[in-house]
Amino acid sequence: MARADGLADGVARLRRALRRGARVASPGNPLAVAQDGRAIELTATDAGQQAVHAWQATNAAVLHLAVSALPEPQQRALAAAVPAIDALARAIDRLADTPPADDGPR
Repeated sequence: MARADGLADGVARLRRALRRGARVASPGNPLAVAQDGRAIELTATDAGQQAVHAWQATNAAVLHLAVSALPEPQQRALAAAVPAIDALARAIDRLADTPPADDGPR
């Protein structure tokens, strides 16, 4: 289980670093990364859509700068890991969407 724990820790550190990096790169943006991923349906105003797009662009720029600072072998390893990370996220989503099995009365 150490590999899964290490992956979870790495993803958590990456998320925190992205949030912090984006806040530093765009301090006037009031949105948090978590606010873009809520499970509620709303219709954003044009200004709201622009704010979300600006935040996404800031996150992408911070990530691009950080990745480009890594040695080439690490950049290739990250690129190769993208499909696996995407599949892992989909698997977690499927687990979250699956109702728990009813084991009968307890």
